[in-house]
Amino acid sequence: RALLRLTDSLLKRMGIYQEKLRRLILVEVLELRLQQELHQLLHITD
Repeated sequence: RALLRLTDSLLKRMGIYQEKLRRLILVEVLELRLQQELHQLLHITD
């Protein structure tokens, strides 16, 4: 869950200054959020 709360500014504070790397990380986080949402929706419809 902590990963799902990552933001651009938080990544900067963590020392990740390369914008390209931050964007890559945030895309991965968005994919995780999407997977979580889909899992929850599937669980609701069961």
